[in-house]
Amino acid sequence: MLIQKMRKNGGCYCGAGEGKTLVVIAHKLPAIMNADQICVMDHGKMVATGKHQELMFALISRILNLSGRYKSRIQAAFLCAFVESILSKMPIFMAFIVLAGFADNTLTGKTCLFVGLGLLAAVVVQTVVHYLSDRLQSAAGFMIFADKRMELGNHLRKMPMGYFTSGNIGKISSVLSTDMVFIEEVSMSTIGNMIAICCLLWL
Repeated sequence: MLIQKMRKNGGCYCGAGEGKTLVVIAHKLPAIMNADQICVMDHGKMVATGKHQELMFALISRILNLSGRYKSRIQAAFLCAFVESILSKMPIFMAFIVLAGFADNTLTGKTCLFVGLGLLAAVVVQTVVHYLSDRLQSAAGFMIFADKRMELGNHLRKMPMGYFTSGNIGKISSVLSTDMVFIEEVSMSTIGNMIAICCLLWL
C-alpha cells in the first residue's frame, strides 16, 4: 500500500488526481517506487513505513545483522555486485566515445583499438567479479542457514512431546525442506543485485 501526493506529471500516474492524496494498494514494486510514503503490510499489520530507498536499505541492514559472523562475506559480495553493475554499463560509455569521435570527425583506428580493448577488459573483469560475487553469496547463504537449522534443531529439542503432532511435524518439514532452501538459494543473489541497483540509483 502507498500514499502518494500527486504532482503535475509526477509519479507513475501522469498527473491523475493532481493536488490530491492518493492511496493505492500494489503488489509490484515498479508501481510504488516513486511514492512519497510506502506502508508495508503483513497479515493485516503495518510492519514498515518509508520511502523506497529507505525500506530497501533497512532490509539490507536487517540481513547483515542476521548474517552474524558471515557479515564480511556478504559485504564483499555486495561490493562485487556493485562493481559488476557498473561494468555492465561500460558498453554504453564506450559507444558514447565512438559516437562522439565520429560526430567530431576525430575517430581513428587507435581510438577504436582502445575502445575494443576497454570492452574486452570490462567483460573479463565483469566475469571475474560475477564469479566472486556468486561464490561469496552462495557460501554465505549456505553457512547462515546451516547455523539457523542448528538453532532450530536445538529449539525443537526443548519442546514438549505434545508439540510434535502430525500437523506441526508437517509444518516443520515444509519449513526445512522448502522455505529455508528457497531462501538460501535465491535470497543472496537477489539481495546482491538489489544493493547494486540501489547504489547506482543513489549515485
